[in-house]
Amino acid sequence: MKELKTNPRAVLAGIRNAFGLPALLLFSAMTGFGSFAQEQGLSLYMSMLSTILIWGLPGQVVHVELYGMGAPLIAVVLGVAGANARFMPMTLSMMPVFDDSPHNRRWNYLLAQMISINTWTEMLDRGPEIRADRRMAYFLGFSFTCMTAGIIGVLQG
Repeated sequence: MKELKTNPRAVLAGIRNAFGLPALLLFSAMTGFGSFAQEQGLSLYMSMLSTILIWGLPGQVVHVELYGMGAPLIAVVLGVAGANARFMPMTLSMMPVFDDSPHNRRWNYLLAQMISINTWTEMLDRGPEIRADRRMAYFLGFSFTCMTAGIIGVLQG
């Protein structure tokens, strides 16, 4: 993977590697979530927005369940945060992959939002073999492809 000479090539490599099993799994899981959310009365717009903003199926299920019960907003927020707390150790363990990357550290907040089990395992596996200045581009290509597959799955459901 060190042959990624430009950021556009790194993005394309991330997209290419996300197609296949990672995108298919997310599409399938999010199709189920889309059906569940629709059954609970959540609009398509809200279902897709929750996919982008929460980006963790356990948290999204908690969101839909509590929303469907008419729970107060603070209960929904705390429930989603609790269900997605597993992303904190994943995020912390992945930060060394981006330590020697020359990108602005503020981008780490966007990168953290894009972490899923698929992107986490991909970057821990392939991240060290990608040039440091291409890792963020690769990660974003991979992550956006996975998220797009998830959003299409919600739309399908």
